[in-house]
Amino acid sequence: MNVFYIGVDNPVSISVPGASNEQVQASIVGGGGSIVRAAGNGLWTVKVTTPTTDCKVNVSAKMGATTKTMGSMTFRVKRVPNPVAYVANVTGGPIAKGTLVAAGGIIPKMDNFDFELLYNITSYTLTMNKAGDLVSEPVVGGRYSAKVTQMLNGATRGQRIYFEDIKAKGPDGTTRSLGTIALKIN
Repeated sequence: MNVFYIGVDNPVSISVPGASNEQVQASIVGGGGSIVRAAGNGLWTVKVTTPTTDCKVNVSAKMGATTKTMGSMTFRVKRVPNPVAYVANVTGGPIAKGTLVAAGGIIPKMDNFDFELLYNITSYTLTMNKAGDLVSEPVVGGRYSAKVTQMLNGATRGQRIYFEDIKAKGPDGTTRSLGTIALKIN
């Protein structure tokens, strides 16, 4: 992949022909990075903290009394992508009222990403039309509040419901703004 993601443990496999794993040494330059030997033969863990265009992993091997430079490889440094917000396993469209109420909250998922990362929903706003007026209910956390559950229980067929201003906090400590979930009760 030649990409390191900020704030996660990036696994790297390093080997040098003719050298045992204990003889191999690695260092990293750029990205505010660190590299440490992990459990397993030839496995290393890289952590980067700074968004830069790239960083370089240098590999050397201790052969007898000398240490020989074996080469280096350049990696791009990227932020982890934003998760996608789901309610009842959908990101929008028609939904049965019972399914929506039973969902109990918003779940962030990492679609098409190679790492399993946990994001936590920190807040959102539920907006829906009630008696001709748009009513909004801000919520802290990802679960439905009692007021949100009450509002959803009062929804009728054809009514549009929006989960907006969804915020999620990731393992890198950053808070991300996620897309709106627009639903219609069927």
